[in-house]
Order: sequence, then structure tokens, then C-alpha cells
Amino acid sequence: MSHRHIILLDMDGVIVNFIDGIIKSLGLDLSHDDWATWDHHEKLGISKSAFWRATHEKDWWRSLLPYPWASELVRELKKDYEVVYCTSPSLDSSCPSQKIEWLRDYCFMGMENAYQIGPMKCLNARSGAILIDDYDVNVDNYRMAGGRAITFPQAWNSAGVSEDRVGHIMKELEALRCSG
Repeated sequence: MSHRHIILLDMDGVIVNFIDGIIKSLGLDLSHDDWATWDHHEKLGISKSAFWRATHEKDWWRSLLPYPWASELVRELKKDYEVVYCTSPSLDSSCPSQKIEWLRDYCFMGMENAYQIGPMKCLNARSGAILIDDYDVNVDNYRMAGGRAITFPQAWNSAGVSEDRVGHIMKELEALRCSG
């Protein structure tokens, strides 16, 4: 790994369109931007177990599509940063390997192992890396642990929807760079 600064880039909700995948799997009549809160399924009367059970279908994680901005975001980040994909798996034992395969299938990662899988993203906060994540709790925990983080704009978080998500992230990174 080079000596460039590191971006810990979340996958689901940032480059992987988890929401459209879960909407389709649950047969919901919603659009992506209708998913207004992190646990929106609870507002719809769907239990946590039923929600996650939908993701246990064979190759479910691997079948998700990238967001339209995913390649541009990664390309822009890689100009100035080392990108390490940092993602939390579900309880399905095949989920971690499917996420790695997804990164390779969509050419975000070659044979290098530029990923970390686990829910405790805040453990990386002292590494000098910057976390980019769509889950406010992960961003807050990372900051409380002493790290720098950016909330990726989505309808279900405090950043809200942005028409230019890549531009938003690049402006936020520039602001962090200027602040030290």
C-alpha cells in the first residue's frame, strides 16, 4: 500500500445500490428516495428478521447493482487517496465473500485485497484515514473515536439527497484538507 492518505469507503448505500435491491426483494412499491430513514422497513411493518431474510437468497449481495455515480466517485477518490472498501456484512455467512466478488465483478478492485469487513468501522479512526459512509451512526462513532468522516448524501441520513453526490464528497474532502 502506498503512503497516500486513505479513504475508507463504505459500499452499501454509497457505491452499491442496496436499497433498490431490498425494495425489489421485498416486493415494495417504493422508489429509492422514498427510503427516508435508516430503518424504513419498520415504518412499513416489516420485521427486522423478514427484512434481513430477503438478503439470504443465493448470490443476493453479488446481484446488487452499482449506483450510476459509483465509478466516477471511486475514480475521483483514487486520484488523491488510497481507497479501502470498508463494509459491514449481514449475518449471512456468504455475505462477506459476495461483497468481495462484487468489487471484483464491477472492477472496483482487482486481485489486491483493499477491503475491511466488519461492523466496527470506528476502530480505524486513529489510522489517519477518512471514512465515507451513508449511516449517520457509523460517521458519528468514527468521529467520536477521533477520526474524520463524511456522510454520503442519501435520503435516509443527515446529509440528505444531493443531485451531485460526487461533487458533494469532493467538496467535503477539500474542506477537511483545508481544516488540517
